[in-house]
Order: sequence, then structure tokens, then C-alpha cells
Amino acid sequence: MINYDLSAPGRNYTALTEAIKALGRWSHPVESTWIVSSSLTPAQIRDRLRGKLDSNDKLIVAEMSGAWASTRVSTRVTDWLKTAA
Repeated sequence: MINYDLSAPGRNYTALTEAIKALGRWSHPVESTWIVSSSLTPAQIRDRLRGKLDSNDKLIVAEMSGAWASTRVSTRVTDWLKTAA
């Protein structure tokens, strides 16, 4: 799971989102959160995305495993989550 907070000025969403999409199968369930199915470690993903961030942006990458729960998230996303493991 990738979460970020892009701070003003700059907010270069395009470069970051294209880099995230290039990591593997992905879903974008809520603003500033992406879930990516990748063979890379969280540290490797962080390192790949680091160059797309400004010095005042924040990023956290965490490995998802096991149970998850959601509310008011589209069926498209939850169906993807069920099969992404």
C-alpha cells in the first residue's frame, strides 16, 4: 500500500502516479492511496518513487497481507483486492 501527501507548491501528481502504475497491477481506491501488487519490497518501491517527490512531500509504503476491511469503496476495488493476493 502506498500513501503520500504532496505538499504545495509543485504537487506533481502525474509523475508520481505514472511511476506507481509502472510498478505492477494496481488499484487507486481513495485519494492519495494506491494498492500495488508487486514483487518489490516496500523499500525498493520507496526508492523508485523517491525521485518523483519534492523535498517537502511525504510517502509511506507498507506491505499488505492477510485480512482487510473497507466501507464505501467501489466493488471494482474490493473485487480487485480479493484477487490481488
